[in-house]
Amino acid sequence: MGFDSLQASSGAAALSVTSWAFLSFAVTAILIGRLVKAPGMRQAAMLLLNLGFLSALIRTPRAWCVLTVFMAVVYGLGRLKTSSAVRWGAPVQLAVIIGLWVFLFLVRDPALVPTVNPFASQAIQLIGVSYLVFRGISYVMEVELMPAERRNILGYLDFMLYFPGLIAGPIARYRSFREAADGEPAGGVKAVLPALHRIVDGLLLKLVVADNLAPLALFAIPEPSALALPLLWGSVLLQLFVLFCDFAGYCHIVLGTAQLIGAPLPENFNRPFAASNLQQFWERWHMSLTSMIRDYVFTPAAKLIVQRAERVWQGQLLAAVYFGTMMLVALWHGTSWGMLLFGVLHGLALLTIQLKPKWSRAMPPVGWLQTERARQAVRGSAVVATYVFVSLTVVLWVGPTERWIEIFALLIGIDA
Repeated sequence: MGFDSLQASSGAAALSVTSWAFLSFAVTAILIGRLVKAPGMRQAAMLLLNLGFLSALIRTPRAWCVLTVFMAVVYGLGRLKTSSAVRWGAPVQLAVIIGLWVFLFLVRDPALVPTVNPFASQAIQLIGVSYLVFRGISYVMEVELMPAERRNILGYLDFMLYFPGLIAGPIARYRSFREAADGEPAGGVKAVLPALHRIVDGLLLKLVVADNLAPLALFAIPEPSALALPLLWGSVLLQLFVLFCDFAGYCHIVLGTAQLIGAPLPENFNRPFAASNLQQFWERWHMSLTSMIRDYVFTPAAKLIVQRAERVWQGQLLAAVYFGTMMLVALWHGTSWGMLLFGVLHGLALLTIQLKPKWSRAMPPVGWLQTERARQAVRGSAVVATYVFVSLTVVLWVGPTERWIEIFALLIGIDA
């Protein structure tokens, strides 16, 4: 599974962003967004369209029941928060977020703690559950920021089920989404051409670049041992680029569509391969995910530590939270041993980057490194090293543990 590739299902495949079915939903939504002026009528029409989209993805009554209960619980939490006379502190907010994360892990991986997992006996396929949970977190955290007259259930359902970003993001924020969706489409006619241009760019990235390079990348290689060592390394390094083209192409299509509808979604990429270290990479890759985890996991936990922990322990606890948030990013993509190790490696690398300023101050300056040419060379090397590091850790997503162990052995010349 890629950074945010779709969980396999016939419904999701039939409604991929390059399908005629998705196009028909998109055109209908654009007409609703542009022609229906009354916010209430627009929300009701979009809700019907969103439910129609979902009906192609969710096929079983049990899955619909789970979705309905989840939506009701999230809405109830939001109502409880806005009606409470006491402001929710960081501990309460963290408890709510942890509860929603636990639901996500249990429903997505029925084999996880099967003795207490209610989905262990009969798994359900709830397409887009990872994004629904994050939308739910955003709603609970931000609902009190909206005026009381705009906290209606139609607006809530419109936000939670908004179909363009439902399958694989980007992750919408409740407040910014509602403010945009409740008003007139931004930019008017002038915004149409840039949005269409973006959709075309996305189609080129997805259909021309990603789909044609994918057969040469690691995930498509049935027998890595049959490749010569240089070709195997090439397939490993190519895989990250293919993932980017596939996911960024998808995001371009979705963002352009959402812009035409009049309810835009947040940006997800900002030249990630220009990053000179892993921290910059994660600030540029899947930005809607990393910003959500920063704002609703790391920041509340860090505030709690600063407010309540003894100063002597604060540094270690903050480092643990920093490491833990990276683990959540990894496990959000999957709960395999490979994903767990992916999170550990990225967490350790990020902690090392945090410690670098202290080491730099303790070391004497090296004269030749102070020249502009040397600094450019060092930065270029850092960009390459960052890309190679991420590419190698992506190998951990390949199938069962034995398979990625075999690939790593082959990469260093050991014939498994």
